[in-house]
Amino acid sequence: MKTTIICIMAGMILSSSCRAQELNCDLETMSEELILMADEEQEVRREIMPLIAQYQKDGSGKMKLFAKAMSMEKLDKENQETLQSYLESCGWQEQLHPDAHNAIYLILQHSPEDMMTQYFPLVKERMDQGHLDPDDWATMLDRLKMYSGEPQIYGTQTFADDDNVNWVWPVANLDSLEIKRAQVFLPDMETYFKIAKDSTGVVMKWDREMTIEEARKMKSN
Repeated sequence: MKTTIICIMAGMILSSSCRAQELNCDLETMSEELILMADEEQEVRREIMPLIAQYQKDGSGKMKLFAKAMSMEKLDKENQETLQSYLESCGWQEQLHPDAHNAIYLILQHSPEDMMTQYFPLVKERMDQGHLDPDDWATMLDRLKMYSGEPQIYGTQTFADDDNVNWVWPVANLDSLEIKRAQVFLPDMETYFKIAKDSTGVVMKWDREMTIEEARKMKSN
């Protein structure tokens, strides 16, 4: 128990970052801050994926996984609050560094439904301008569909059940799925599963007959 408490506290400390009290809308400063925030988010996710894979494999490391998940949640919330302040004070400026556009997208992709919905039209606008890739837009659209309890379009979203097994959220119009994925430059589903397993060790399961009601019941809170 003592070790668990230490792990949780350490995760919270490491995920905290000292943001400037006053936001600077200078393009270079804003870009650097956004990129740093996204890098932190990606790093904690790189750390958690092997823990998920190990837990899937043999059920071990549950408390370590829990502590890292808490750290990730706290970091995400801090970054979302900072991004919200930037977007309200400075706007999503088109002249930002290319990596900063991707950083905004990544932070939004991990945000609650209301924040994601608020800025989704700007994601589409930045994609049309060439600052974001079509698969970014498609992935966020799928996530919003899942959040609202609707079938996804492009098959990009998975959810974890109570045993931390990842399942593909139900997909609409399965017959045209691979065509739709190709249109936004996503790999076919078989390749997608292989990439996920090779890069993270996490195995995804896909029940093509799963209903939305079944997925809701299986989805862990």
